[in-house]
Amino acid sequence: AKTKGLGAANSKIGKLSGSMKGLTIAATATAVAFGVKGLAGTLFKIGKASVDTAAEFELLKVRLNVLYGSVQRGTQAFNKFNEIAAKTPFALQDVVEAGATLKAFGIDAEENLRAVADVAAFMQDELPVAASAVGRAFSAGSGAAEQFAQKGLNVLIAEFAGVEDVTKMTLPDFRKAMFATFKDPNTSIAGMTEEMSRTWTGMVSNFQDGVDRLK
Repeated sequence: AKTKGLGAANSKIGKLSGSMKGLTIAATATAVAFGVKGLAGTLFKIGKASVDTAAEFELLKVRLNVLYGSVQRGTQAFNKFNEIAAKTPFALQDVVEAGATLKAFGIDAEENLRAVADVAAFMQDELPVAASAVGRAFSAGSGAAEQFAQKGLNVLIAEFAGVEDVTKMTLPDFRKAMFATFKDPNTSIAGMTEEMSRTWTGMVSNFQDGVDRLK
């Protein structure tokens, strides 16, 4: 089933690539005929970028379909991640990759991805990196994610849970305390993506996401 899904995706990408190349070549030829070489080059770059973006989105969707077990669930997850990307300073590709990473670790990605985005903003790191750290901590405890100690997350979780050492907590208790800490409005983590979105970098990222959706 996975092979068929990837094959179908590659077929779609191939057809899309062929169509876009055809349009680009035609537009380029027209521009050259009128002696507008600079415009021809620009049109070619736009066409190639459109194909690359569409191909990447198609492969991301296939990955989600496989992880979620069906096209319907994969599409629902992709749409949810798309909504999150539109409201955060992270690129759609990174949001989907992070969601897929959380899902692979057995975490409810649709429920917790926004909180993990806050963690990434707090850590001042890329979203997929933060998702991987959260996934490792979820799987094997705080000691499995070096970033938790380096970025002060273990201290915040310990304070929230009222314990001295999070490494002494049982895994179920640690998981509960971890996500509760991430989502509590009284901590310095919740709401970090909103703060980051107000920066110039965040606004540029959201604008780029809008452009990618139009490709």
